[in-house]
Amino acid sequence: MHIFDREPGDWRELQAMTGQLFTEIGCEVKVGKRLEIVRGTKEIDVYARDNHATPPAVYLSECKFWKRPVPQEIVHAFRTVVSDAGAHRGFIISNAGFQQGAFEAARNTNTDLVTFTQLQEMFFDRWRVAMGETIYAVCGSTFPLLGFSRKNAALPMAERSRATATTTNGGISTAHSFGAAFAHATFCKNVADCAACSRFVRNASWRRSYQLISTAL
Repeated sequence: MHIFDREPGDWRELQAMTGQLFTEIGCEVKVGKRLEIVRGTKEIDVYARDNHATPPAVYLSECKFWKRPVPQEIVHAFRTVVSDAGAHRGFIISNAGFQQGAFEAARNTNTDLVTFTQLQEMFFDRWRVAMGETIYAVCGSTFPLLGFSRKNAALPMAERSRATATTTNGGISTAHSFGAAFAHATFCKNVADCAACSRFVRNASWRRSYQLISTAL
């Protein structure tokens, strides 16, 4: 499953979208963070601190928007950075894949070689739960922002949730932009094959709605 509705268009977008992914799963993120390590200063494309892990974990990401596959030399160098920085895991994210030697260099290490699509698939389950918890907690008070009917918006919280969950438009709840639909997508046990989840998660409008909701948090 994809978190984003499109692929990055250049290296800046690859860094920004990687940072957004880690932010949305609950990490503290810095894009372009400079770290002091034993061999000097190194700029990390995306630095993420996961305070939800026990103990807190640090993830480093190297974003490669290249026209050719990443060679093993890059992997060896990044593995050293991950180790010297004391990070718990490293990700090299490439839009053009990796040479076979690169996979050999990463074998049995804490460095993952992934495309941006694979990164999304890796974190999708955690992302949908984190976003569901964040958004569902406030969606009741933000129904008017998302175009719900005045009648439903005026109801008490519990009644409003029931009303929006049962009012449909072409088979999709009027709360499809977040309320009941996101709650369903968050806790559904069969997301990959669920038609309702697929229609909701792949709908690009959710991200615009999220921007509205996030201002109210």
